[in-house]
Amino acid sequence: MTMLSVIIVNWNVKELLKQCLDSIIREVLESDCEVIVVDNHSTDGSVEMVRVCFPQVKLITNKENIGYGRAANQAVQIAGGDLLFVLNPDTIVKGDTLLQIKEFMEQNPQVGVGGCFVYYPDGKPQDCFFRFPTLATCFSKSFSLFRVLPRTRYTASLFYSVSGRDGQMPESVSGSAMVIRKSAFEQVGGFDEDYFLYYEETDLCYRIRQKGWKIAAIPKTKVIHLLQQSASKNFSVSVFHAFRSEFLFFEKNYPKYRLPALRLLQLLGIILRTGYWFPCSLLSNNNSEALTKLKGYISLLLADFGYNKTLWKPKQ
Repeated sequence: MTMLSVIIVNWNVKELLKQCLDSIIREVLESDCEVIVVDNHSTDGSVEMVRVCFPQVKLITNKENIGYGRAANQAVQIAGGDLLFVLNPDTIVKGDTLLQIKEFMEQNPQVGVGGCFVYYPDGKPQDCFFRFPTLATCFSKSFSLFRVLPRTRYTASLFYSVSGRDGQMPESVSGSAMVIRKSAFEQVGGFDEDYFLYYEETDLCYRIRQKGWKIAAIPKTKVIHLLQQSASKNFSVSVFHAFRSEFLFFEKNYPKYRLPALRLLQLLGIILRTGYWFPCSLLSNNNSEALTKLKGYISLLLADFGYNKTLWKPKQ
Protein backbone atom coordinates (compact mmCIF):
# COMPACT_ATOMS: atom_id res chain seq x y z
CA MET A 1 0.00 0.00 0.00
CA THR A 2 1.27 3.45 -0.95
CA MET A 3 2.47 5.64 1.92
CA LEU A 4 0.52 8.83 2.55
CA SER A 5 2.04 11.95 4.13
CA VAL A 6 -0.55 14.25 5.72
CA ILE A 7 0.71 17.86 5.68
CA ILE A 8 -0.90 20.59 7.80
CA VAL A 9 0.24 24.23 7.85
CA ASN A 10 -0.91 25.94 11.04
CA TRP A 11 -1.11 29.50 12.28
CA ASN A 12 -2.82 30.35 15.58
CA VAL A 13 -5.73 27.88 15.47
CA LYS A 14 -4.67 25.54 18.28
CA GLU A 15 -8.09 24.13 19.18
CA LEU A 16 -9.06 23.60 15.55
CA LEU A 17 -5.72 21.94 14.83
CA LYS A 18 -6.27 19.57 17.75
CA GLN A 19 -9.72 18.72 16.42
CA CYS A 20 -8.23 18.07 12.97
CA LEU A 21 -5.47 15.82 14.31
CA ASP A 22 -7.97 13.93 16.47
CA SER A 23 -10.01 13.18 13.34
CA ILE A 24 -7.13 11.48 11.52
CA ILE A 25 -4.79 10.09 14.15
CA ARG A 26 -6.52 6.71 14.58
CA GLU A 27 -6.57 5.99 10.84
CA VAL A 28 -2.97 7.20 10.60
CA LEU A 29 -1.85 4.78 13.30
CA GLU A 30 -3.69 1.89 11.64
CA SER A 31 -2.27 2.45 8.16
CA ASP A 32 0.89 3.43 6.34
CA CYS A 33 0.63 7.16 6.97
CA GLU A 34 2.56 9.96 8.63
CA VAL A 35 1.52 13.42 9.77
CA ILE A 36 3.66 16.55 9.43
CA VAL A 37 2.60 19.85 11.00
CA VAL A 38 4.36 23.07 10.01
CA ASP A 39 3.68 25.88 12.47
CA ASN A 40 4.10 29.41 11.12
CA HIS A 41 5.11 31.08 14.40
CA SER A 42 1.83 30.65 16.29
CA THR A 43 1.50 32.44 19.61
CA ASP A 44 -1.51 30.51 20.94
CA GLY A 45 0.24 27.40 22.24
CA SER A 46 -0.22 25.33 19.08
CA VAL A 47 3.33 23.99 19.14
CA GLU A 48 3.14 22.90 22.77
CA MET A 49 -0.23 21.22 22.16
CA VAL A 50 1.13 19.14 19.28
CA ARG A 51 4.20 18.11 21.26
CA VAL A 52 2.17 17.01 24.28
CA CYS A 53 -0.95 15.53 22.68
CA PHE A 54 0.46 14.14 19.43
CA PRO A 55 4.09 13.08 19.98
CA GLN A 56 3.93 10.85 16.89
CA VAL A 57 3.45 13.90 14.65
CA LYS A 58 6.50 15.37 12.91
CA LEU A 59 6.66 19.06 13.81
CA ILE A 60 8.40 21.92 12.02
CA THR A 61 8.40 25.28 13.80
CA ASN A 62 9.14 28.52 11.99
CA LYS A 63 10.37 31.72 13.61
CA GLU A 64 8.02 33.81 11.46
CA ASN A 65 4.95 33.36 9.28
CA ILE A 66 6.59 32.41 6.00
CA GLY A 67 3.37 31.83 4.07
CA TYR A 68 1.38 28.77 3.19
CA GLY A 69 3.16 27.51 0.08
CA ARG A 70 6.66 27.90 1.47
CA ALA A 71 5.66 26.11 4.68
CA ALA A 72 4.08 23.25 2.75
CA ASN A 73 7.26 22.92 0.70
CA GLN A 74 9.20 22.56 3.96
CA ALA A 75 7.02 19.61 4.92
CA VAL A 76 7.45 17.91 1.56
CA GLN A 77 11.22 18.00 2.02
CA ILE A 78 10.93 15.59 4.96
CA ALA A 79 7.86 13.68 3.76
CA GLY A 80 8.37 9.98 3.14
CA GLY A 81 5.10 9.34 1.33
CA ASP A 82 4.47 8.88 -2.38
CA LEU A 83 1.24 10.82 -1.85
CA LEU A 84 0.94 14.21 -0.14
CA PHE A 85 -2.37 15.00 1.56
CA VAL A 86 -2.29 18.77 2.13
CA LEU A 87 -4.94 19.55 4.72
CA ASN A 88 -6.15 22.77 6.34
CA PRO A 89 -6.02 22.84 10.15
CA ASP A 90 -9.67 23.94 10.32
CA THR A 91 -10.93 20.66 8.86
CA ILE A 92 -12.30 17.39 10.20
CA VAL A 93 -11.65 14.24 8.17
CA LYS A 94 -14.55 11.82 8.27
CA GLY A 95 -14.79 8.03 7.95
CA ASP A 96 -12.16 6.14 5.97
CA THR A 97 -11.23 9.10 3.79
CA LEU A 98 -7.48 8.41 4.05
CA LEU A 99 -8.01 4.85 2.80
CA GLN A 100 -10.22 6.05 -0.05
CA ILE A 101 -7.52 8.53 -1.06
CA LYS A 102 -4.84 5.88 -1.21
CA GLU A 103 -6.98 3.39 -3.12
CA PHE A 104 -8.12 5.97 -5.68
CA MET A 105 -4.64 7.29 -6.36
CA GLU A 106 -3.24 3.76 -6.69
CA GLN A 107 -5.97 2.83 -9.17
CA ASN A 108 -5.54 6.04 -11.20
CA PRO A 109 -1.81 6.55 -11.79
CA GLN A 110 -2.49 9.26 -14.39
CA VAL A 111 -3.95 11.55 -11.71
CA GLY A 112 -1.44 14.06 -10.39
CA VAL A 113 -3.79 15.93 -8.05
CA GLY A 114 -7.00 14.75 -6.41
CA GLY A 115 -9.49 16.72 -4.40
CA CYS A 116 -11.69 15.53 -1.55
CA PHE A 117 -15.38 16.30 -1.27
CA VAL A 118 -15.64 19.12 1.28
CA TYR A 119 -18.68 20.10 3.35
CA TYR A 120 -19.81 22.85 5.70
CA PRO A 121 -20.45 21.85 9.33
CA ASP A 122 -24.20 21.71 8.58
CA GLY A 123 -23.60 19.08 5.90
CA LYS A 124 -24.06 21.29 2.85
CA PRO A 125 -21.40 20.79 0.14
CA GLN A 126 -18.73 23.44 -0.31
CA ASP A 127 -17.34 24.43 -3.68
CA CYS A 128 -14.18 22.36 -3.91
CA PHE A 129 -13.66 21.68 -7.63
CA PHE A 130 -12.96 24.49 -10.06
CA ARG A 131 -12.09 25.77 -13.48
CA PHE A 132 -9.03 27.94 -13.78
CA PRO A 133 -9.94 31.62 -13.27
CA THR A 134 -10.68 33.68 -16.36
CA LEU A 135 -11.76 37.25 -16.98
CA ALA A 136 -15.31 35.87 -17.29
CA THR A 137 -15.23 34.30 -13.82
CA CYS A 138 -13.63 37.45 -12.39
CA PHE A 139 -16.39 39.54 -13.98
CA SER A 140 -18.99 37.24 -12.43
CA LYS A 141 -17.29 37.43 -9.04
CA SER A 142 -16.92 41.22 -9.08
CA PHE A 143 -20.64 41.71 -9.70
CA SER A 144 -21.76 38.59 -7.76
CA LEU A 145 -23.47 37.22 -10.89
CA PHE A 146 -22.72 33.65 -9.84
CA ARG A 147 -25.03 34.19 -6.85
CA VAL A 148 -28.08 35.15 -8.92
CA LEU A 149 -27.71 33.52 -12.34
CA PRO A 150 -28.97 29.99 -12.99
CA ARG A 151 -26.25 27.53 -13.92
CA THR A 152 -26.88 26.54 -17.56
CA ARG A 153 -24.70 25.67 -20.52
CA TYR A 154 -24.97 29.32 -21.58
CA THR A 155 -23.82 30.71 -18.23
CA ALA A 156 -21.32 27.96 -17.34
CA SER A 157 -18.31 30.12 -18.20
CA LEU A 158 -19.31 32.59 -15.48
CA PHE A 159 -19.07 29.96 -12.77
CA TYR A 160 -15.71 29.22 -11.18
CA SER A 161 -16.81 25.97 -9.53
CA VAL A 162 -17.77 22.65 -11.11
CA SER A 163 -19.66 19.74 -9.60
CA GLY A 164 -17.09 16.96 -9.49
CA ARG A 165 -19.96 14.49 -9.19
CA ASP A 166 -21.12 14.17 -12.79
CA GLY A 167 -17.92 12.89 -14.35
CA GLN A 168 -16.74 16.40 -15.20
CA MET A 169 -12.99 16.63 -14.61
CA PRO A 170 -12.04 19.75 -12.63
CA GLU A 171 -9.06 21.88 -13.59
CA SER A 172 -8.15 22.63 -9.99
CA VAL A 173 -9.26 21.59 -6.51
CA SER A 174 -9.66 23.18 -3.11
CA GLY A 175 -6.46 23.49 -1.11
CA SER A 176 -8.36 22.69 2.07
CA ALA A 177 -8.07 18.95 1.34
CA MET A 178 -5.99 18.11 -1.71
CA VAL A 179 -3.87 15.08 -2.56
CA ILE A 180 -0.77 15.49 -4.70
CA ARG A 181 1.34 12.75 -6.21
CA LYS A 182 4.83 13.50 -4.98
CA SER A 183 6.44 12.77 -8.35
CA ALA A 184 4.15 15.36 -10.00
CA PHE A 185 4.82 17.84 -7.19
CA GLU A 186 8.57 17.51 -7.62
CA GLN A 187 8.31 17.64 -11.41
CA VAL A 188 6.97 21.21 -11.26
CA GLY A 189 9.09 22.35 -8.33
CA GLY A 190 6.39 22.36 -5.65
CA PHE A 191 4.27 25.28 -4.54
CA ASP A 192 5.28 28.66 -5.98
CA GLU A 193 6.49 30.59 -2.94
CA ASP A 194 5.62 33.94 -4.52
CA TYR A 195 2.07 33.25 -3.30
CA PHE A 196 1.88 34.04 0.40
CA LEU A 197 -1.77 33.07 0.82
CA TYR A 198 -4.42 31.83 -1.65
CA TYR A 199 -4.09 30.54 -5.22
CA GLU A 200 -1.09 28.34 -4.35
CA GLU A 201 -3.14 25.25 -5.12
CA THR A 202 -4.62 26.76 -8.30
CA ASP A 203 -1.18 27.62 -9.62
CA LEU A 204 0.14 24.17 -8.69
CA CYS A 205 -2.74 22.43 -10.47
CA TYR A 206 -2.16 24.63 -13.53
CA ARG A 207 1.50 23.67 -13.77
CA ILE A 208 0.91 19.98 -13.02
CA ARG A 209 -1.85 19.81 -15.63
CA GLN A 210 0.47 21.39 -18.19
CA LYS A 211 2.83 18.44 -17.64
CA GLY A 212 0.12 16.03 -18.76
CA TRP A 213 -1.24 14.89 -15.40
CA LYS A 214 -4.97 14.75 -14.71
CA ILE A 215 -6.84 16.54 -11.93
CA ALA A 216 -9.69 14.58 -10.36
CA ALA A 217 -12.34 14.42 -7.66
CA ILE A 218 -11.83 11.51 -5.26
CA PRO A 219 -15.10 9.62 -4.61
CA LYS A 220 -16.20 8.42 -1.17
CA THR A 221 -14.20 11.11 0.65
CA LYS A 222 -15.65 13.53 3.17
CA VAL A 223 -13.96 16.46 4.88
CA ILE A 224 -15.71 19.08 7.02
CA HIS A 225 -14.22 22.54 6.52
CA LEU A 226 -14.88 25.21 9.12
CA LEU A 227 -13.81 27.75 6.49
CA GLN A 228 -10.90 30.15 6.76
CA GLN A 229 -10.68 30.35 10.53
CA SER A 230 -7.05 31.50 10.41
CA ALA A 231 -7.68 34.08 7.71
CA SER A 232 -10.80 35.47 9.37
CA LYS A 233 -8.72 36.69 12.31
CA ASN A 234 -7.27 39.45 10.13
CA PHE A 235 -9.66 40.20 7.29
CA SER A 236 -7.65 43.13 5.93
CA VAL A 237 -4.59 40.94 5.40
CA SER A 238 -6.73 38.11 4.07
CA VAL A 239 -8.55 40.17 1.45
CA PHE A 240 -5.31 41.85 0.36
CA HIS A 241 -3.68 38.50 -0.35
CA ALA A 242 -6.81 37.18 -2.06
CA PHE A 243 -6.69 39.98 -4.64
CA ARG A 244 -2.91 40.02 -4.85
CA SER A 245 -2.70 36.28 -5.48
CA GLU A 246 -5.44 36.40 -8.12
CA PHE A 247 -3.48 39.10 -9.93
CA LEU A 248 -0.26 37.10 -9.54
CA PHE A 249 -1.86 34.00 -11.06
CA PHE A 250 -2.91 35.96 -14.15
CA GLU A 251 0.50 37.64 -14.37
CA LYS A 252 2.37 34.34 -14.22
CA ASN A 253 0.17 32.20 -16.43
CA TYR A 254 -1.78 34.35 -18.89
CA PRO A 255 -0.91 36.97 -21.54
CA LYS A 256 -0.05 40.34 -20.02
CA TYR A 257 -2.70 42.21 -22.00
CA ARG A 258 -5.34 40.75 -19.66
CA LEU A 259 -3.90 42.47 -16.59
CA PRO A 260 -5.47 45.94 -17.05
CA ALA A 261 -8.90 44.33 -17.50
CA LEU A 262 -8.37 42.23 -14.38
CA ARG A 263 -7.28 45.29 -12.39
CA LEU A 264 -10.43 47.13 -13.46
CA LEU A 265 -12.67 44.20 -12.50
CA GLN A 266 -10.97 43.89 -9.12
CA LEU A 267 -11.33 47.62 -8.47
CA LEU A 268 -15.02 47.58 -9.38
CA GLY A 269 -15.58 44.58 -7.14
CA ILE A 270 -13.91 46.26 -4.17
CA ILE A 271 -15.86 49.51 -4.71
CA LEU A 272 -19.14 47.58 -4.84
CA ARG A 273 -18.31 45.65 -1.68
CA THR A 274 -17.28 48.83 0.11
CA GLY A 275 -20.59 50.37 -0.93
CA TYR A 276 -22.46 47.33 0.37
CA TRP A 277 -20.73 47.02 3.75
CA PHE A 278 -20.83 50.77 4.51
CA PRO A 279 -24.62 50.99 5.04
CA CYS A 280 -24.56 47.54 6.64
CA SER A 281 -22.12 48.82 9.25
CA LEU A 282 -24.32 51.87 9.92
CA LEU A 283 -27.52 49.85 10.24
CA SER A 284 -26.15 46.87 12.10
CA ASN A 285 -25.51 48.55 15.47
CA ASN A 286 -21.72 48.10 15.33
CA ASN A 287 -21.95 44.59 13.91
CA SER A 288 -18.38 43.30 14.05
CA GLU A 289 -18.52 41.43 10.73
CA ALA A 290 -19.80 44.45 8.81
CA LEU A 291 -17.22 46.78 10.36
CA THR A 292 -14.38 44.31 9.83
CA LYS A 293 -15.20 43.83 6.16
CA LEU A 294 -15.76 47.53 5.57
CA LYS A 295 -12.35 48.35 7.08
CA GLY A 296 -10.75 45.59 5.02
CA TYR A 297 -12.06 46.84 1.68
CA ILE A 298 -11.36 50.49 2.53
CA SER A 299 -7.77 49.63 3.45
CA LEU A 300 -7.39 47.88 0.10
CA LEU A 301 -8.72 50.92 -1.75
CA LEU A 302 -6.37 53.22 0.17
CA ALA A 303 -3.45 50.94 -0.64
CA ASP A 304 -4.19 51.66 -4.32
CA PHE A 305 -3.46 48.06 -5.26
CA GLY A 306 0.15 48.31 -4.23
CA TYR A 307 0.69 44.66 -5.10
CA ASN A 308 0.31 45.12 -8.85
CA LYS A 309 3.22 47.44 -9.55
CA THR A 310 4.40 44.96 -12.18
CA LEU A 311 1.38 46.01 -14.25
CA TRP A 312 3.14 49.29 -14.95
CA LYS A 313 6.68 47.96 -14.67
CA PRO A 314 6.87 44.48 -16.24
CA LYS A 315 9.40 41.99 -14.94
CA GLN A 316 12.66 41.96 -16.83
